[in-house]
Amino acid sequence: MSNAAEQVAQRLLERRTPDGGFAATAGGAASTESTALAGIALGPESESGRAALAWLMARQRPDGAWPLTDAVQAASWASAWALLALSNSAAGDEPLARAGRWLVRREGSRPSLFARTLGLATGKRKRVEQDPSLRGWPWHDGAASWAEPTASALLALRRIDARVEVEGAPARIEEGERLLWDRMCVGGGWNYGNRRVLGEALEPFPDTTALVLIALQGSQLHHEIARSLAALGALLAARASSLSLALGALAAELHGRDATAFRQALELRIERRGPPEETRALAFGWLALAGGAAQLRVPS
Repeated sequence: MSNAAEQVAQRLLERRTPDGGFAATAGGAASTESTALAGIALGPESESGRAALAWLMARQRPDGAWPLTDAVQAASWASAWALLALSNSAAGDEPLARAGRWLVRREGSRPSLFARTLGLATGKRKRVEQDPSLRGWPWHDGAASWAEPTASALLALRRIDARVEVEGAPARIEEGERLLWDRMCVGGGWNYGNRRVLGEALEPFPDTTALVLIALQGSQLHHEIARSLAALGALLAARASSLSLALGALAAELHGRDATAFRQALELRIERRGPPEETRALAFGWLALAGGAAQLRVPS
């Protein structure tokens, strides 16, 4: 194990809270996203990983979703990461199916038929270049579909697809993939979810691009995958964070590319600056440096 990996592992374990969950930053309360990502990274073989999974199991709502924190009980976008964590564990099929059904029902808001018709008639649709009929996943209830929550939901549903049958999941998986391709930036890659606004092409983000590529494992649009992997390489060469380098290494490996350069860049960054503070970056960093890409692999 490299020195950088040891530093990441140590700081990740420092984020554990007394109740077995994990906080997003030092001294914080446990949250579903942080606990789920730590559970994915540490795995059910470790005591801390098992504690994280137990924390999640104890907090799943009757409708299958998870709250963001104990203090905010409304169903949250972090449910996708919780489902992904449970998919790597010995949890029974029932909680997976319940969470899968909730994800299938959740969708981003779409313009009404009247608004879409008015937009076509007035040309206003051209302000934002996207297909408004496609359903992805939102950050919050009543919000539009965005790239990152769509990617995490798509990845979670694909991970459990071979294990449990969830009515409507295949159709949502197919539509979610179509939405992500519809939102791809002009030169490849993804940002929050718009490719062009008011005629201007928007630039992709390295971390979002890598996460979307992880979710698009198995896509048949091979030429677009290659183009977006090339865009990711250019983005990481220009401006990289620990999070984006970790996600980039995982995306490359999961698509059968050599991830050595990304991992080496991540190790060098950590050795120079220390490990990141946020649990999200620590969890993905550990997965990238410790050979944990299989935890995010979609069964073929």
